[in-house]
Amino acid sequence: RDHLNLYLRKRCQTIYNLCKKLRQCRRKIFDFSKKRSFFFPALRNAIAHAVDAYETQRERFPQGRRRKLSIAYILDRIFYVCRTGCQWSQLHVHNSSYKTVFHYFNLWSKARIFEDVFYETVKGRVPIGGAVAVDTSFVKNVYGKDVTGRNPTDRGRKATKVSLLTDCRGTPLCSVFHKANKSDVLTLKQEKSSIFPKEQSSFVLLDTAARKTNQLHHYDSLLGDKGYDSATCRAVCVAHNLQPMIPKRGTKEQTSLIFGKSVAFSCV
Repeated sequence: RDHLNLYLRKRCQTIYNLCKKLRQCRRKIFDFSKKRSFFFPALRNAIAHAVDAYETQRERFPQGRRRKLSIAYILDRIFYVCRTGCQWSQLHVHNSSYKTVFHYFNLWSKARIFEDVFYETVKGRVPIGGAVAVDTSFVKNVYGKDVTGRNPTDRGRKATKVSLLTDCRGTPLCSVFHKANKSDVLTLKQEKSSIFPKEQSSFVLLDTAARKTNQLHHYDSLLGDKGYDSATCRAVCVAHNLQPMIPKRGTKEQTSLIFGKSVAFSCV
């Protein structure tokens, strides 16, 4: 019994020390709330101006009825869904239906307003340099039609894989969607598509970040988990002048890689 108590005490002390180090490093890495607080309000204002300009130029039928909801209210409802993750059918809309909000969200998404404003906002920021972190996450997409595949972690249900690239402060730099059954190795690889030959670079995370943000050359390394451990990913990183900091399979991850992974996970 004494031997067992001593063993449990040592194990608990080891876990406590590890958690203490994780909290210290996490506070050091994530202490950027004041630095990035300007980013998301600026993004919301830029989206509002872009949507207003788009609706002003968009051709409307003269016999159509007037819009009941204002653009500001529609954007507020859209941001509410993005912030809380609730279903569209559960969205409360005053004197109207949630279908109206979804209609405008779908319309503005197909016009690439949100995507263009996001990358323009990223370009306006001053890059901090250092390392970038990459990771992926699954989003359930049972009734989706585009960019869907069987999720290996959810009994083969249809889903979409989101690949996200962030800086060391957790600010998103680029986001690309893939099929759920696509390996993490292929999310960084430049593929040749026979279906979309002109848009083949839009399915590649690093190529998209370099092309749309023009800030990838300010960073010197890339943090990733063991899912990116392949010669292909390392070659792609070298092609973009990034030092691959990817742990080998079957080994323990470095401390810096764990925190870089947590940065990307917090944004996904």
